Amino acid sequence: MLLHFELADSLHQFEFDILDKMCRSHAFTSKEEKRFVINKKLSHLKETQLKTDVKTTPQNFLPKFINISSVVLEKPEIDVLNMGLKYNPGITAIEKDMEMLKVHVAVSITNTKALCGALNIIDKVKHTQSPPSFKSLLSVKKKIKNAGAIVTKADKSNTLVIMDKSKYDEKINAFLDEESVEKLKKDPTTDLNKLVREALQNDNSLFQQAIKFYNMNSFAPALYGLLKVHKACTSVDIPGAPIRPVVSGYSSPTYRLEKEVVKLFHRVTKWKPKFSIKNSNVLIEDLKTITIPDTCMLISLDIDNLFTNVDMKTAMNLMIDIVKCTSDLSKDEVDQFVTYCELIYKSNYFTFGDQYYKNCGLPMGSPMSPLLAEIYVDNFEQKVFRTDVISLVLKYYRYVDDILLLFMGDLSQVDFLMSFINSVDKKLQFKVEVGENSINFLDTTISIQGNKIEWEIYRKTSYTDAIIPFNSVSPDAHKRAFFVFAIDRLINLEPKNPQIELNTIVKIATNNGYPPSMVFNIMKKRQKIAMNKMLYKTKGKIENVKYCVGIPFLGQVSHNIAHYINSLGKKVAFYPLMTTKLFLSNQKNMDPMLKSGVYEIACNCGAVYVGQSGRALITRICEHYANTNRYYKAVENIDLDKNVNNQINRIKAKYVNKSSVSDHIFETGHEVAMCRALHLAL
Repeated sequence: MLLHFELADSLHQFEFDILDKMCRSHAFTSKEEKRFVINKKLSHLKETQLKTDVKTTPQNFLPKFINISSVVLEKPEIDVLNMGLKYNPGITAIEKDMEMLKVHVAVSITNTKALCGALNIIDKVKHTQSPPSFKSLLSVKKKIKNAGAIVTKADKSNTLVIMDKSKYDEKINAFLDEESVEKLKKDPTTDLNKLVREALQNDNSLFQQAIKFYNMNSFAPALYGLLKVHKACTSVDIPGAPIRPVVSGYSSPTYRLEKEVVKLFHRVTKWKPKFSIKNSNVLIEDLKTITIPDTCMLISLDIDNLFTNVDMKTAMNLMIDIVKCTSDLSKDEVDQFVTYCELIYKSNYFTFGDQYYKNCGLPMGSPMSPLLAEIYVDNFEQKVFRTDVISLVLKYYRYVDDILLLFMGDLSQVDFLMSFINSVDKKLQFKVEVGENSINFLDTTISIQGNKIEWEIYRKTSYTDAIIPFNSVSPDAHKRAFFVFAIDRLINLEPKNPQIELNTIVKIATNNGYPPSMVFNIMKKRQKIAMNKMLYKTKGKIENVKYCVGIPFLGQVSHNIAHYINSLGKKVAFYPLMTTKLFLSNQKNMDPMLKSGVYEIACNCGAVYVGQSGRALITRICEHYANTNRYYKAVENIDLDKNVNNQINRIKAKYVNKSSVSDHIFETGHEVAMCRALHLAL
C-alpha cells in the first residue's frame, strides 16, 4: 500500500494509469495460469473418481494378524483380531471406565470450574453392557497368558503377531549374539540418574530451568523385537523371519534431555544434510524438471542395518564438531553441550530378561538416533562425493537409509561403484538393486519413459489395510486421518494412473466397513483445499493457540465433556484409553506400581486416599507407611524423664502429619486394605 501511494506521488497520472493496468493484467494472467494448472491436475482425478471399480485394485494386503503360536483361537476371537491393532471396543466396564475417565480428566484439567463440570457429566452416564468384542478380547488375552505367548507387531506394518515366547526369546538372543553388545554386571540406571541430575542442576548457561528435563522415575530401557514378516517369501517362511530390535527409551534417565538437545542442535547450527530429502513429494518435484539421457538407469541402494552399524561415539563427535564450527555458543555453553552428550552416550544400554547390555550402535527408540544417523551418513556422503568415482551419478537422493541414483553407466560400472562405496566405511555396507527403466523407491514406483520420469504410488509387500475400523469407538477425526493422508498424497504426487490408487483407497475403506461415498466426499474437500492453496499462496494468520486438554475417548460422554470444555474457551484432544494393541501388548510388561502416575490407597473402613507422584508409585506408597513406622519407633525411644506430651506432639508433627494416610492409620488404628495404580504416566 505504501508503494502504491509513493508511485502515485512521483509519477504523472497518465504514467501511473498505464503502470496500474500492466500490474493488474499481470496479476490476472498469473492467477489464470495457476487456475489452469490446478484444474488440469484435478480434472483427471475427478474423472477417475466417477469410474472407480473396487474390484480392479491390484493391491494385496498383509493379514491384519498372524498367529504362529500354539494358541488356538475361535472364530469370534479371530474376528475381533481382524479389526486391527487400533480397534477400540468402547466402554468395557461402566463403573471402572467412568472411574478411570474421572482420574484422567482430573489429571488433565487444572481449572476448577471445568473439572467440576466434566465430573458432573461423567456422573450422569447410565449403565451399559460390555460389548461382545471386548469379551472376545478378554478370552484372547487369557489364552495368550496361559500359553506364555508374546504379542508383538510386524516390522514396517500394522499386523499383529502372536508367537510363542520361546521362539521370540530365541530370535532376540540370536540378535544379541550377532551384534557387538557388551554384558553389564549391574543396572547402571541409579548411578546415571545421579549424574544427570547433577549436570542439570549445575547448568547455568545452556537451558533455563534445565532440571525440568530430569526423569524422576527412570529405569533401564527395554529391548523388544518386531518380526520382519516382509522378509519371508511365503506364509510358510514367516516363523523363521528375523526380528528388528527396538529399544524403548522413554524410560531412560536422558530421554527428555535427548529431545531438548536435538532441538537445541537444530536451533543453534541450522545444519541440514546435503543429499537427504524430506519426503516423496520433494523427490517427484525435482524429478519433474530433469531430462533423462538415453544411457541413464535407475539404481536403488539400501544401507544394511544402519542404526546398529553406526558407532554412536563417532557420530556424537561429528555432531559436537558441527556445534563448535557453526554455532554462536560460548565456550561454557559448548562445554555444557559436550557434558550432555557424554551423559547421553552413557545411557546407550538396555535390558532384556534379567540381563543388562551396553550397546555400541544407535538405539532405535532414542530421540537422538535419527539425528546422529543423518550426521554420520552425511559425513560419509561428503567423502564419497569428493572422488571421481561418483562422476557417473546424474542424481542422488537419500531418505534415511534408502538411496535412489540416476546412473549414467553400464552394469560393470555399477559393480565398480558399489565396490568403492562399500570400501569407504566397513561399518556401512550397501545393498544394490538395478531397475534399469523402473524401480520402487519410498512409496513410489519410478520409471523412465523416453526422456522423462513417470511414477505411480507404491505399497510394500508388508503393507496391511489395518486402519481404525468403522465400528471402532474412536473420534471421527482419528478415523478420517488415514483417508485425508492417502488422498492428499494422491493429489500432490499426481501419479500417471490415479485410478489405481483411488481404487486401493476405496478397497481399504470397504475392508474396514466404511462406505465408498465417504472417500469421495473427503476427496472433494481435499481437492478444494489443494486448489485454494495453489491459487492463493498467502501467509495464513497465526491463530492464538488455545490451551489444549487431553481426555480419553469413550464415545458420547467424551463428546459431552469436550463440548463443555470448548465452551470455556479451551481446546480438547482425544486419546484412546483402550485399543487392541494397548490391551494385548505384553512385550514390555512392567509392574504398574513401578511407574509414576495416580494411585489409590483404600482402608478397610472404606476411606480412600488418592495421590499423584512423579516417582515410582511403590516408592511413594511406602513413604506413607514409613512415616507411621517411624512414628512408633520414635515413640518407643521417648525420654520418660522429660515432658512426654510435648515429645509425642513433636514426633507426630515430624512423621504423622506429613501424610494423610499415616495420619488416618494413627488416629483410627485401621489397616490398609488395597493399593493400586489408577492412571499411569505415558
